[in-house]
Amino acid sequence: MVIASLFALALGLAALSSHADVSLIQASFRPDHYQLANKSSIHQRTSVSLQGLPPRGGHYLIHLHNASDHPVQINDVLFDGASLTNGLKHITSPLGNLHYEIYSMHFPDPELQPWPEKPVLMRAGEPIWYVFQPDGIDPGEYGQFTVRTRNIPKGPVNIEVKLNNGETLGAQIDARDPPAWPTFIGMNNSMNELVVYLEKHPARNLGLKQVILDGRDLTPQANFLAPTFYRDISPILIPLPASLDYGSRHLLEVVTMEEERIVDTFRAWDDFFPIMIYGHGNRGGTDHERTLTLTAELRRLHFNTNLGGGGGILGTSPKSLRIMAKANLLLFGGKSRWFPFTPGAYWALDLQDEPDANDPQIVEKNYGVPHDDRIGFSGMYNIGLMKELHTLAPDKPIWLQINNTGRPRNLFIYGRLADIHCHDVYHRSSPEKPKNIREIYARGIYGYLGGIPRPNHMTVLTTKRIEYHDPRLPFGDEIRLQAYYALACNVKGFSYWLYHGPGASGSPELLEKMGAVNLELATAAPLLARAQIIDEEVTSTTHRVGPVSQRQQGKPDPEIFQRMLLVGKDASILLLTNESYYPDEKGLRFTPLQDISLTVPVPPWLDVAECFSIGHRGIEPVAFRKGDRQVGRSYFPVVKLKISRLDLTKMVVLGNRKLRHQFRNRQIALRKQSAQDVAYAELEHEKLLTSYQAIHNALAEAGTLLQSGFELPEDSDWLGGWVIRDGSELNDEYSRNGRFSIKCVKNSRGLYSRGFGVHPGQKLRVRSHFLLEGPGRGSHLVFIRYLNDKGKELSRERWVKTSDLLGQWARAEAVSTVPEGIVKAQIFWGLIDGKGPLWIDDVAVGESRLD
Repeated sequence: MVIASLFALALGLAALSSHADVSLIQASFRPDHYQLANKSSIHQRTSVSLQGLPPRGGHYLIHLHNASDHPVQINDVLFDGASLTNGLKHITSPLGNLHYEIYSMHFPDPELQPWPEKPVLMRAGEPIWYVFQPDGIDPGEYGQFTVRTRNIPKGPVNIEVKLNNGETLGAQIDARDPPAWPTFIGMNNSMNELVVYLEKHPARNLGLKQVILDGRDLTPQANFLAPTFYRDISPILIPLPASLDYGSRHLLEVVTMEEERIVDTFRAWDDFFPIMIYGHGNRGGTDHERTLTLTAELRRLHFNTNLGGGGGILGTSPKSLRIMAKANLLLFGGKSRWFPFTPGAYWALDLQDEPDANDPQIVEKNYGVPHDDRIGFSGMYNIGLMKELHTLAPDKPIWLQINNTGRPRNLFIYGRLADIHCHDVYHRSSPEKPKNIREIYARGIYGYLGGIPRPNHMTVLTTKRIEYHDPRLPFGDEIRLQAYYALACNVKGFSYWLYHGPGASGSPELLEKMGAVNLELATAAPLLARAQIIDEEVTSTTHRVGPVSQRQQGKPDPEIFQRMLLVGKDASILLLTNESYYPDEKGLRFTPLQDISLTVPVPPWLDVAECFSIGHRGIEPVAFRKGDRQVGRSYFPVVKLKISRLDLTKMVVLGNRKLRHQFRNRQIALRKQSAQDVAYAELEHEKLLTSYQAIHNALAEAGTLLQSGFELPEDSDWLGGWVIRDGSELNDEYSRNGRFSIKCVKNSRGLYSRGFGVHPGQKLRVRSHFLLEGPGRGSHLVFIRYLNDKGKELSRERWVKTSDLLGQWARAEAVSTVPEGIVKAQIFWGLIDGKGPLWIDDVAVGESRLD
C-alpha cells in the first residue's frame, strides 16, 4: 500500500519508501499522553503529588503490510543510521544468577565500549524496549514494530527498517503531537462488531471520514456516532461481515477530513470482563479439597476467574482444572511444571509480576545508574517471556501487573508492552486522611492513560499488609468505594489482593461485601467491557443530606463524585459516589444523600427512553425526564434524573427500552448459575471427604497416620495436606522411590503436614529419608508441633539428623509421646544448618514400627 505524500506530510513524515512486496503503512512517534501537561480536566482530577511528574517519553509505532507470497521478519531498525539491536546493550546482572539479563542505555560498564550507537539513540529518545508483533508477518498480514523510549526525540529521526529478505523501508519521523489517537478498541460478545473510541487533541478541530481494517475500506457500513467529535471523543461502530478469530491481530486506520491518518493495531477478543482475586485456597487438608472449597467460595461471590489456582502442587492438575471449568471459572496463570498445559482452561497468561518493582533491585544500590533510569531494565526480558507465552497459547491475552515504582512514568514505560496491563492501587481511608481512598482514581487514571488503547485493569486492596503495619483489613464498604473509583478509570477487568493468609478469607463481612460488588460488576459487564470514560459535566441542582443524627461526628462532605461512561450507541453510564464517608474504629460511616436532582448531558446520538440503576439487590427504574440545557445561544439535550436516595454508590444506565429488561434477566441468570456452580462444588467436596475417610481408615488399620512419596497426581499420596514452603519445591532430580522428592534450597525451609488428631500418651513414630550432595551443605530437621483444642501450640519436639552418606539416601527416625492437653499435631521436615540442597522423600508418621 503506497501512502500519498500529502498523508505523510500531514503526519510529519517524509516520503515513505515501499516495495511491491512489503509496504510501510505508517511510521510515527506518539508522545505520552499530553493531557497531563495541558491541564485538562482529567489532569486536574489526578493526584496533586503526581501532576508535577508528567511522563516524558513515548512510542515509535511502525506499521507494515506484507503483500508478498512469503513470510518476512524485521532484522533490525536503524535510527539515523544507528542499529537498535546493537545499540540497546545488555549485560548479565551483577547480582549473578538470581536475576536476568538487563538492558539499558545507561550502563557505565567500560567493557561495552566502543558504543558508537549510544549518542545517536539517546538523541532519538533513548530506547528502552522494542517488539515486533507478530514475530514474522505472513503473506497478506500486517505487523507493528513498537519502540518504547524514555524521552522525547530531539528533533526529526530518520528510520530504516531492515527486513530478512534484504529489503529496506525508510521514513522520517517527527515527534509532534498526533491529531487524535485511539483510547480503546473492543468487540461485542460475538466478535462481529468493533467499537472504537478516538480522542482528539483539544486544540484541533477534526472531522472523520474513513475507516479501514486490514486494508479493507469499511466506511460504508461504519457508524460514525460523532464524526466531528463529542467532548473530544468519537465512537465508531463497525459491523463486520464475519466474526474475527479470537486473539487475532489487526490494523485499524481512521482517516480525517484533513487526510491525516490515525493508525494502530489491536488483538481481537470478546467482551469478557474478568472479576478475580489473587491467592489460593486455604480451607481444607489437601490441595484438591482446597480447590473445591475455593471454587465454591469464588462462585458464591460471583467471581468468574481464578487468579491463583487451587493452591499447592495439585492446584493446576487436570482434575483441578476440570473442577474449575465445570463451575464456570476460568484460570489466570501460566504453564505448570508438572502437568500438561491446557489452554482452554485459561483466560489469560501471566507475564511477570511488577517488573518496575524489580527494576531497581536488579543491580546493587551503588551501581552507576540513577534510580529513575532503572525503570525499564526488565522490558526486553519481558518481551522474551511474552514470545514464549505466545508460542504456548497464541490466542490468549498476555497480562502484565505493574506496581507503583517510579510512578507515573512506570505506567507509561510498561503500559503498552503486554496485551493487557494492570495497575495495583492500594488505599484505605483513615481518620487522618478520610478521603485517602479517592487516590484510587487520582492515581489510577495514569494506568488508563499509560497503555491506551490496550485494556486497563486494576487490582485493589482486600488484605492487611503486615509489612506496612496496616492496622486492619479494609472495611466492607471500602471495597465498594474502591470498585467505583476503579470503574471511573475505564477498567476492563477487576481484581482484588489478597484472598488467603491475612487477606479477605478471614473476614466473612468483607467477603459478603465483595460478593455484592462482584454481582453488580458481573451484571453490568457487557456495558463496562465496551465503555469509554468521557469528561462530561453532570450538575447537581438540588440535594439534601440525611438526618443530622446519622452524621455521628464531624461535618460530612456531601459532595457527589461522578464520572460518565459512553457505551457505543446503546447507552451511557453515570457512576455516582457519595463522598460524605469517614472511618471510625468500627467501620466506614457515611450520610445517605436524599432527593437528588441531576442534570446529565446526553450525546447527540443517544435516544434515552429508559433510566435504571444496576445494584446487587436488583435492577431499579430511575425517574427521569428529557430536556435541554442552554449554553450561549445553543441548546443541548439533557436528561434530568431524580435519585430518591444515594447510600454510598450507584450505577445509573441511560439507554433504550430493551436494556432494563435485558439486564434484569442477566442478573437473574447470574444468580442462578452461581448457585448451581456452588452446589456442584459442595457435592464434589462431600464425595471427596467420603473417599478420604475410606483411605484414612485403611491406613489406621495398619497403624499409619500419614505417609507420602510425593508422587502425582493421586490424592492418596497427598492426604497429609502437604504445604511446601517458599525455598523448597517438588523436584525430580533425585528420588528414593518413584519420580519425585522435595528439594530444599533455603535454610529452615521444607514442608508441613496438615494438622492431624492425636491423644495424650500416644506414641508417634516419625520417619523420613534425606539426601545431601556435598559436605557441609546442611542437616535434616524434623519437628512436631503439639496443639491444644484452640489451635494454640503448647510444645514442640525437635531433632536434627546428619549423614556422611553424601549423594545417598539416609534414614531419619524418631519417637515422641503426645503430652497432656494436646488434641492435634503437625510435622515439619526440612533443611537446617546449611544452604542445601537437601532432598526429602518417603515420609511417614504412625503408631507402630515404620518400614
